[in-house]
Amino acid sequence: EKTEEIVSELIRNYRSTLTKSVIAREQVEVAFKDAKIKVDSEKPANSQIDDILEKLKSSLSLYRMETDYVIRVSSKYGPALSIIKKYGQVKATTKDAADFFVVEVGIPPANYDDFMKALSKPTSGDFEIDTVGSKNEPKAAKPEKGKKVVKESKDHHRQHNKEKKKDKNRAKGK
Repeated sequence: EKTEEIVSELIRNYRSTLTKSVIAREQVEVAFKDAKIKVDSEKPANSQIDDILEKLKSSLSLYRMETDYVIRVSSKYGPALSIIKKYGQVKATTKDAADFFVVEVGIPPANYDDFMKALSKPTSGDFEIDTVGSKNEPKAAKPEKGKKVVKESKDHHRQHNKEKKKDKNRAKGK
């Protein structure tokens, strides 16, 4: 069961460095057998990924598919940082003068919707998010008091939906 979880994670969030496309489940399963991968059923799947990728290097060359975001969230929402770390790869974290965390994070497109739901629970939507380098990237200024702020650019939504659709079609073998 844990092996299946890891294989699914690799298929959803990693691409072949050669073809730049989704890898087939059969390819991953064969590579697992060839490399004699042993999965620890007691450890979380995401904590085993890096070691498994290292062992698969000789037969399967993969890279993590992700989009870089900047997230600005008040430090009063304690669980927010752990949620961000759970769903993405944190690249930088700073705290601004208004007591807000500004986090640069890479999140795989396949995890984006679950991430947004998880982050919205403790914050009640009181955060800013946008893709790195966009004109709407969260500013360091504090939002108006009592105002819920969730910013996402239209381009970001289009890009996210295109990537998700391509992933579904590739997984179905289209």
